[in-house]
Order: sequence, then C-alpha cells, then structure tokens
Amino acid sequence: MSNKKYGHFSKDGSEYIITRYDTPRPWINYLTNESYCAITSHCGGGYSFYRDCRTNRILRWHPEDWHFDRPGRYIYIKEEKQSPFSLTYQPIRQKPQFFQARHGLGYTVVESENNKINSEVTYFVPPNDDCELWLVKLTNKTNKKRNFEVYPYVEFLIGDYHEELRYRNIMNLYNRVWFDKTHKAIFAKKTAHWKGSGIQPFDTLLFMASSLPAKGYNTRKDSFLGNRNTEQRPAMLFDEQFKNVEFCSGEDGIGCLKHNVTLGPKQTKEFVIILGQTKGITKINKLLNKYRQVSKTKEALENTKKLWRQRIVGNITIKTPDNDLDVLVNTWVKYQLYICNLWSRSPSYYHEGSGGRGYRDSCQDSESIASINSDLTRKRILKIASLIRKDGTSAPGWSDTTGPAEHRPNKDHQIWLTATVSSYIKETGDKDVLL
Repeated sequence: MSNKKYGHFSKDGSEYIITRYDTPRPWINYLTNESYCAITSHCGGGYSFYRDCRTNRILRWHPEDWHFDRPGRYIYIKEEKQSPFSLTYQPIRQKPQFFQARHGLGYTVVESENNKINSEVTYFVPPNDDCELWLVKLTNKTNKKRNFEVYPYVEFLIGDYHEELRYRNIMNLYNRVWFDKTHKAIFAKKTAHWKGSGIQPFDTLLFMASSLPAKGYNTRKDSFLGNRNTEQRPAMLFDEQFKNVEFCSGEDGIGCLKHNVTLGPKQTKEFVIILGQTKGITKINKLLNKYRQVSKTKEALENTKKLWRQRIVGNITIKTPDNDLDVLVNTWVKYQLYICNLWSRSPSYYHEGSGGRGYRDSCQDSESIASINSDLTRKRILKIASLIRKDGTSAPGWSDTTGPAEHRPNKDHQIWLTATVSSYIKETGDKDVLL
C-alpha cells in the first residue's frame, strides 16, 4: 500500500486515487444496490447485470477481457479536424494530458484532459432503482467556441451469459435492439429466453438514454465498428460518416447515441447517461423522466454516497501504529464484506460468472458482517434456512432469477449455517431467529 507508483488512498481513506491509466491490471469497483450491479474499471471497462450475473447479463464480458479492459461504458468525443478520443482513456487509448480515477464507496470518478477539454465521468448505481447513471461534465479550457459530437457507447449481451458462451450464434437470433422515438431511448431484449431445449418469455427490458437530445443512434455492432475493427477505432468515427441504424435483429447489438454539444469559452456543461434493465415500460419511463434531470441525478449521487458511508464509516474502527492497516480494516474490508454479501463470489473480472449465491459462501459472508449489519445477517440466515430440504440436505445455493439450485450440495454445507446462527446470536442476543 505504500507504493505510490500508480495511486494512493485519499487522506480520509474513503477513496483510492489512481493516477495512471496503465496499471498492471484493471483496478475495479463494484457499484451496486441489491438488484443491480455495475462492475467498473478505472478506465470505464466492465459489465452490468440485473438480479443475477449469469441469467440477466446486460453488457458483454468474458473473463479473458481483463487483458484488454474492454468492452465497457464509453463516451467518444469528436471535434472537427481533430482525432476522436474517449473520456476514460479506453477504448481509443489516446494518451491524455491529465488522468485520474477515484474509486469511492459506491461510485467511481474518471477525470481526464484531452485536446484542452477537461472531462469528469462519475459512474454510480442509485440505492433503489434498477439502473446505473453516468454523470458527465465537460469543460472547454480554451477561449474559443467549440463544437463536439458526443457518442456514449455500450455493447449488449442480453440474457444468459453461459448460454451465450455455448451457443452465441443461436442466442443472437433472439436479439432485438431498437431506438424508440417516443421515449428517445434505445431498448433491447430477447424475443424469448432460450435455455437448454426450453423456451421461456424474456420478461424485462434493457434501456439506454441520455439527458441530451438524441441527434443520432446506432444499434448494430458491425455497422458502427466496421469490418474487422474493435472499439478502439470505430469506422463511423474515424473513416466514414455516422449513420443511424434504428433496428438490430439477430445480430450483436450495441447502444450508441449521438449528441451535439457546443461549449463556449471556458464553459462547462453536464449531462447524464442512463442504462438499466427492469420490468415494464411504465417503470422505465419514470426512471428516464427522473434521471434526465441533472439535478435529480446529483441528488441520487449524494444519497448513494451517504448510504454507503452510513454502512461503513464509524461503526467499528481500529487505531494502530500502521495507518495502512487502519484504512483497510475501517473502510475497505467492510466494503468488500458488503459486496460479497450482496453478490457472493460470482461477478468479477476473472470468475466465470456462474451466477447466484452459494450456500456455504453465504453462510460465511453473513457471519462476517454480523458486527456491522446484523439485520443483513438475519435476513441471510432466514434465506439460507429456507434452502434446507425435507431429507436434511439443502440446495447448494440460489439465484434471484431461477430460485434454489437443484444439484446435490457438498457434504459440509449444513455445518456452516450452525456456526453462522451461533455467531449471530452471540452478537445480538436475538434467540427468536431460532423460532
């Protein structure tokens, strides 16, 4: 922790400040509430999911992608007679004049300067809504008026990540991505949820929108990137004119919006990108109406920061001669405990993303957090106990989308709940949990 080559903790320990984009590996943050999660690197890479990282994957990601830190959540900027660049260094990887990323409790901020444009992108997931928000600030550092084209971009996976790995050519056939002119948003879904040999309805809708007027849109990956290109050099930004592609059917889908932004001398403008997945167009419409207001997004950001600080800061603290140890234990170990309790081990840059939560893992996780959030421990104990079968065995885990796992558990699974309940009662005195 004393190595300052790539970054350092803030003075109060509540942020890790990364001062270089070329870290040995992508350094990531988990931005989440209890239903939506966005895994975000310090350069905007990563993916999102809704309720389960396997069955409801929103953005594409494979474990080997950490080598490239792509794909992710990107914003391209194009100015006349200038080469395009991306606000988070990735994916274009033009060397910025300034770069700094800050991983905080429930948020990540990426700041950079390119071609005398200061940018700040704040990624976070609000406490109670099924979406993520990108709060973007652009500042013109020159004394002249400048016109920009702005392109927020994501690559959709849509649905079951494991089925995608096995049968991508088939899974793509169910893809539908389109620009909805009424809501001025990109929507995406599967026409059906294909699993094994069974067909089930896909009962949610993915969405991507902006607080800026949409002057263009593209929904098909091949069209935007061009032949044999990657996100690093999209043909529509480098080699040809951007064109609208309103509908993607049966192919790799993307969400890309085009915005025109004019900045006067020294002027700053802010806008919001909204990305999410949930049930029902009525709910989506409420989210879009709410977060297209920059003031409401800023309010949600403050609420997110406040919630995470209440969870972590000040409840149990240590003071030792080693300040680095204090920072780890007082802040970041607690943060890690929360993430493990919310999503177990499955979602990461490196894990295969099998989804759900394990019985044994969840026992250990809920016991570990009893001293700082005993209510969460109790909630998990009751859930884990509900997995016990009539024959005395248990489901080896569960998913919020598919329910209890059906395969046989490991032989030691039942041992762990006993230890968790014992620790919880010793911590709280709540013997009623046994009733």
